[in-house]
Amino acid sequence: MKKLYTLVIMLVSVSLSAQTVYMPNDIFENVAEGNGWGDGILGNDSVDAVAIAGITNLDLSNLLIDDYTGLEGFTSLTNFDCSNVANQGIANVSLSLLTLSSQLLTFDASGNPLLFCIEVDDTAQANANVSSGLWTIDSHASFSNDCGSAFGCLDPVACNWAPTHSIDTISGSSFVCNYEVTTNFTVDSCDSFSWDGVSYDTTGIYTNTYTAQNGCDSTVNLDLTIRYSTQSTTIDTVCDYLIWNGVQHDSSGTYEYYTNNSVGCDSTAILVLTVNRSSNGSSIVTACDNFTWDGTTYTSSVVDTKTYTNAVGCDSIHILNLTINNSNSSSTTITSCDSFTWDGLIYDSTGTYTNNYTNVDGCDSTHTLNLTITNSTSGSSIVTACDNFTWDGTNYTSSVVDTKIYTNAVGCDSIHILELTINYSQNGSSTVTACDNFTWEGQTVTSSDVLIHTYQNGAVNGCDSTHTLNVIVNYSTNAFDTVVACDSYSVGGATYDTSGVYFYQIPNVAGCDSNIILTLTINYTDTSWNGQPTFNTVQDSACDFYTWNGITYTTSLTSLGIGSHLLEFNTLTNPGCDSTAFQNLYLGATSSDTTTVFTCEDYYWINIYGDTLFQMLTQGTQTYTVTYTNEMGCDSVHVLDITYNEAFIATNSPTDTLACEQFVDLAGNIFTTTVFNQSIVVGQGANGCDSVLNYNIIIAPENRVDTFVTSCDNYVWDRTGTTYTSSTIDSVVFSAYAYFNGGSDSILCDSTIYLNLTINNSVFISESDTVCDSFLWTVNGNTYYSSGTYTQQFITVDGCDSIHELNLVVNYSTSTYLVDEGCDNEEYTWITADSSYVINSTGLYVVTSVNSSGCIHTDSLDLTINPSFSDSLTPFNPGPQCDFYHWPVGNSGQGVTYIGANASGLKASYFTNVHGCDSVHWLDLTIEETQNYSYSNVACDNFNWQLAGTSYSNSGTYIFTEFTPLAGCTITHTLNLTINNSSADSVSVVACDSYEWDGVTYDTTGVYTNTYTDINGCDSIVTLNLTINYSSVDTVTVQDCDFYVWDGVTYDTTGLYTNIYPDVNGCDSIVTLDLSIINTNNTTVFDTACHTYTWALASQNYDSTGVYPYLGNINACGGIDTVFLNLVVYERVYGSGSVTVCNSYEWNGNAYTSTGTYVDTLISSVGCDSVATLNLTVNYNDTSSVLVSHNQHCDTLFIENDALTSDGIHYVLANQPTVNGCDSIIIVDLILNYTQYIYDTITVCGEFYWYSDTITQSGTHSQIFLGNDSTICDVIEILEVTVVPEYTDIVDTQVHCDSYTWIDGITYTSSNNSATYTYQTNAGCDSTIHLDLTINYSSSPNSSSIDTLCVPYLWGTVVIDSVGTFTETFVNTVGCDSIHTVTINYVLHKTEGTSTITACDMFEWDNTTYTASGSYYNTYTNSVGCDSVHTLILTIINSNSGSSSETSCEFYVWNGDTLSTTGLYTDTLTNIDGCDSVATLNLVVLSVPKSTETHITCDPFTWIVDGQTYTSSGMYSYTYVNGATNGCDSIVTLDLTINDAPTVVGTQIAGSLTWEAIITDGVAPFIVTWVDPNAFTSNLSPLEPITSGWFSVYVEDANGCISNTDSFYVDLPPTSILFEDIKELNIYPNPTSDYINLEFTSKNTSDYNVRIISSNGNEVYIKELINFSGNYKSSIDLSRFAKGNYLIEISNSKDKIYKKLLLQ
Repeated sequence: MKKLYTLVIMLVSVSLSAQTVYMPNDIFENVAEGNGWGDGILGNDSVDAVAIAGITNLDLSNLLIDDYTGLEGFTSLTNFDCSNVANQGIANVSLSLLTLSSQLLTFDASGNPLLFCIEVDDTAQANANVSSGLWTIDSHASFSNDCGSAFGCLDPVACNWAPTHSIDTISGSSFVCNYEVTTNFTVDSCDSFSWDGVSYDTTGIYTNTYTAQNGCDSTVNLDLTIRYSTQSTTIDTVCDYLIWNGVQHDSSGTYEYYTNNSVGCDSTAILVLTVNRSSNGSSIVTACDNFTWDGTTYTSSVVDTKTYTNAVGCDSIHILNLTINNSNSSSTTITSCDSFTWDGLIYDSTGTYTNNYTNVDGCDSTHTLNLTITNSTSGSSIVTACDNFTWDGTNYTSSVVDTKIYTNAVGCDSIHILELTINYSQNGSSTVTACDNFTWEGQTVTSSDVLIHTYQNGAVNGCDSTHTLNVIVNYSTNAFDTVVACDSYSVGGATYDTSGVYFYQIPNVAGCDSNIILTLTINYTDTSWNGQPTFNTVQDSACDFYTWNGITYTTSLTSLGIGSHLLEFNTLTNPGCDSTAFQNLYLGATSSDTTTVFTCEDYYWINIYGDTLFQMLTQGTQTYTVTYTNEMGCDSVHVLDITYNEAFIATNSPTDTLACEQFVDLAGNIFTTTVFNQSIVVGQGANGCDSVLNYNIIIAPENRVDTFVTSCDNYVWDRTGTTYTSSTIDSVVFSAYAYFNGGSDSILCDSTIYLNLTINNSVFISESDTVCDSFLWTVNGNTYYSSGTYTQQFITVDGCDSIHELNLVVNYSTSTYLVDEGCDNEEYTWITADSSYVINSTGLYVVTSVNSSGCIHTDSLDLTINPSFSDSLTPFNPGPQCDFYHWPVGNSGQGVTYIGANASGLKASYFTNVHGCDSVHWLDLTIEETQNYSYSNVACDNFNWQLAGTSYSNSGTYIFTEFTPLAGCTITHTLNLTINNSSADSVSVVACDSYEWDGVTYDTTGVYTNTYTDINGCDSIVTLNLTINYSSVDTVTVQDCDFYVWDGVTYDTTGLYTNIYPDVNGCDSIVTLDLSIINTNNTTVFDTACHTYTWALASQNYDSTGVYPYLGNINACGGIDTVFLNLVVYERVYGSGSVTVCNSYEWNGNAYTSTGTYVDTLISSVGCDSVATLNLTVNYNDTSSVLVSHNQHCDTLFIENDALTSDGIHYVLANQPTVNGCDSIIIVDLILNYTQYIYDTITVCGEFYWYSDTITQSGTHSQIFLGNDSTICDVIEILEVTVVPEYTDIVDTQVHCDSYTWIDGITYTSSNNSATYTYQTNAGCDSTIHLDLTINYSSSPNSSSIDTLCVPYLWGTVVIDSVGTFTETFVNTVGCDSIHTVTINYVLHKTEGTSTITACDMFEWDNTTYTASGSYYNTYTNSVGCDSVHTLILTIINSNSGSSSETSCEFYVWNGDTLSTTGLYTDTLTNIDGCDSVATLNLVVLSVPKSTETHITCDPFTWIVDGQTYTSSGMYSYTYVNGATNGCDSIVTLDLTINDAPTVVGTQIAGSLTWEAIITDGVAPFIVTWVDPNAFTSNLSPLEPITSGWFSVYVEDANGCISNTDSFYVDLPPTSILFEDIKELNIYPNPTSDYINLEFTSKNTSDYNVRIISSNGNEVYIKELINFSGNYKSSIDLSRFAKGNYLIEISNSKDKIYKKLLLQ
């Protein structure tokens, strides 16, 4: 720094953050205030730093300013004038030096005769500036880099400068030294001051004596004040950059800033900066329709930005470059026949179908098909014809399936299929051969003949069949034959082995019967004849035995046995045959039996031959024996014991009984014909024989009626209402009365009517044809010119109708001729019958097509194309306009005024030119508006309005005006500003151990600062002055028996216990009791037993419940460990009981059925035996009562409380029990009789008479016929009747047009309400329908003609687009057809035009303003007088505006600008559609709170803020991300001083039993703490041990640093003192909180001292005992002493005893 008396003008950069600049010279300050650069207060030596920083020109000429301090604030100074400073009449101006920067463009220091040296940074540049005339100085002045070294003494007066010629820089004259001069001057300097080669760095008065050039002495006294420079260091971590003292730093490093401190010396600020980087990322996304990013859904393309926080706590800015492509959709309407193929799929039903594709942008392209399926129609005719058939002009002579395709009413194919079967008339012949005669088709011949017969439709194919039959008649013959044969003879399929006369037939040569009579003689073969035996047998039989040829055979199994046998024996030779005799023998046996017979009628005993052996005719019992031959041919003796009871024989006169078809009596006899005076069985008598009565059995025979019917197509049988469509035989059964005895007797029997039905079919042939103009029908040769249905009727060979029907559609050829005009700016579309053509040139056009009817249609167009007008390529542009613009040709030439910026854009005005074509004028219009904006904002301390570029520190209303860029319209901004001020406060807190403040825990004394946000949202800075006091901790170890009492609480469990006491600072003093409890061990054993218990531990047996002790060991405390047995003994339980039951009893899972005494051993609930005895008495139910009831009850037998409804054995509980209390059960053997139910069903017409009832309603009816007793039950007859009503009042109301054919087949052409029709229902009942018919009439056809029509034109459902005749059917007032025909003679065409426009916000078209996208239509009149429809396809893209509110810490980057102050900002952008996008930002910039903690500690130091451990002094910082209450980062700085801890070694002093602490490092004074083997502490040094053992020592220095702990062992030599004088020393309670009791015994008289010594060696209690002996007891009050360790010492001249005491 330069000496303060030297004027220094140093132009350097200074921080504008200092609000003022120091300017001590009042003249200099007044200049600044007068130019508005000051702070508004004169004489306070300060000016506005911001105001002077921008000044470039400074004129201080002619002003006596001797101190230019403050000039350094003019950082932009380029022109400086300080000339003529000394011309103010002051001879001694202390202006000696100027220090300048060569940056000045102009500098004038002339007119200053005392200014010799000007100090600059670049002398060469300064001299160059003088040479070039930019700078002006006096000739005696010069430039130097260090004026102090160049001139030495700077004061010419003090130095007695008397310049000689050698120093002629002042003048040419010489000075004369008349006296010596003493000069005093005062200097303020920073850090040091160099004067005359000597450097001074302390304040003081210094003197130097000089010799001037004239030889005079010059004494200079220097009054020197030394002031000191300062230095500070800031550690900071920021994101991206930090603006520090006006300079932006964007990389990590250490930066320095130099300024003046409060005493005017250098202040060096050091910034240790860490710069973390914000991260930037971008995503380029293309999506369809919409895209969701971080919770925001976008539906249009956009470039958007989102800011996050990255891993280092900085902004992570992500830019989304989003392109939204839109899905598109389209639809197609198609009408197709039967099916339609779309995108590979076939659709066959009407509907709306959708397919999704991908468009060129990769999005969905949805195409919708509106499909109408009109169906082709088909019909078929199945025709069978004979020989040939003609169809639709084609004659077929053979069977075929043929198809013809027409067009139906919906334009689709109408396919008609003919399935034709051609059968042929048949002519055939055959030959038949017959015997004797032959009958064919009713003709009988007895001789050969030729027969001919023709069958009408008789062939199987329905055609005529003529057949010729050649009949050959042959005849049968008769013959006789006589034969002699051996053994047997076979002829005519039969074999004979006996002689006789036989008859048989064989075919004769003609194939007819030949009747043969055979006379046969059989001889038998002899075995000797010809050596070959012939087997012939003679049948024989015998009983019991048989003798043949001397051999006897018996029934014994050892012989033949019973049965058939073949016996062989050689016989004599018969005539003519050789024979061996074989006897065919049946050997039987005789038999006998006895038969006992009971009979009620004459009994005839008949043998197997049918012979009556015995006839019993009278009552009584007899025995009869008869012998007859049994089935073996042997005697069979039969004995008959017979008892004959006579049946009851009828004697009554015959009674009539009637039956249908047959009658069955009780004996099962069936009668199918009428029998008179017939005896029949009607029951059984008492003797078991039948009871017979006489009846006349009258049988009504089956009633059968056959009906034969032939019908065409179908037949309705009135009996059943059934319709038959094919031949059949059917029947119906109905009830009818059969009458007897002249009608006096009757019976209702079934009658059957049989229908023999033959159905012949009518033939119906239908054909359909569609033709153009006319049709020739080959069936009848007629030509038809109009559509219709035509028939030709025939009769088949069966007499049924044959109808040939023609469904004819006649369509007509059509044509149109059109003369029309068009315009060249519109496409002229010519719509023909089946297509459309776009035509752009004049000409005559002709096309032909097929019309909707399939006939030829001809369209002709005579077209003229006229020109139009448009200036769309060069629209009129009037230039930018303010607020409005009037366009005189707008609104189709009527003029229009556009108002506001929203009216800007492309405008169109449509008109019709002379040719009648649509024409348009275009206007390209830009309108800007005068605008007024108002903002309201609230800020803290000051507000920077970026829009106006001005900062405000006071509330108020401020206005800023600007202009629009194109038209220069005024934009006025008004700011309503409220300024709130920040606040500051402080609080002092004293806490123990630590203190939590605003979520941070502090454990050291210090000053801490937090910044909050007040109710106005401004900073509220609170300073905490914190004092931390610390709690103390100690531990006491105790061992005791069973329990220990501490501080009034009894503890009986080993453990660590803690009590907390307040110390002198009010903090906790924590004492921990480490307690060991030795317990006497008492244990209890619990057990149970059954009956008795053996305890092994005590070797004792116990048989009763109780508690039994067992004494064990004696423990360390003298107690006896005891085990107790807590025993429960359960006794055996005995129980008995008596029970009486019926039948059986279940006990403990066993079933007992007899009386007795039973014993069971159980397990009780406690697991012991329980003996139970049961005395059981078992009684039984009584089942002796038996009831037999056969055929005595109907349906149900009621007995006791039961109702029996079924046959069988039943067990019924009697109402009264037996005498022993058990059930009495009745066994019922039951056979019931049952009520008889007869069911029948009948359907009748109208009403029905049944017995005495007249039935008119359908339903179920019944009759009950009561039985005469319990053996003959009721008969109930149930009849289900369906009554079919006969309707006579049915009215059929019909309304029709022109005519109506009713069900009676009559076609009515006028209204009718009198016709009736009677028909039979399905039930065969008559119903009558009355007709109520109204006939309305169609209107007469109407026709009209129109000369000229604008087309296309919709007439009804007909679209008219050309000349021609058109017909449409309407509905008249009565709902019938009204046919109208119109003829169009000449057509003119409507025209169309389309404009596609995209505009911002709005668009005006034809004097209408549109603000929404869409299609809009206007209709004009074209040149030919028809409508000209113009379509505007408009897309409106909206300008958008958005506002956002952001709160940021320190600064905020918006659209590339860095904003560091709270304010309201606006920016106008262009959106992706080219329209304005106005963005408004309401920004609040929050300050980042910073605080500093100062800690002085011993190593190491763990900072709770960041959890880091520091081992060296320094400045450390930590940033709480979003840690401040305003959400910003909170920066805490640690100013840490770590002092070195001392080191200690315990050393024995040579030649003594004392120890001293050798200490190195640390800061004195030191506190030394000794710890003895009993953990007793002392601060007395040196240490004098009183016992041997391990000792330790540690120290604490002045900084509170604790040393290491050094341990050493003390081994004291043995002593002759046996402590015989002091005995039984006892101190209690110990520990204690207030007093102790001291007891000891002195055996000898002595002087004693009792002392209590604190742990720091202070003697707190002393008592002397003089000539004391015996027992001593004293209570000492310790409540006034501090808590801690103490030592009690009792000593005399010989003994010294110590006890440790804990005061808590």
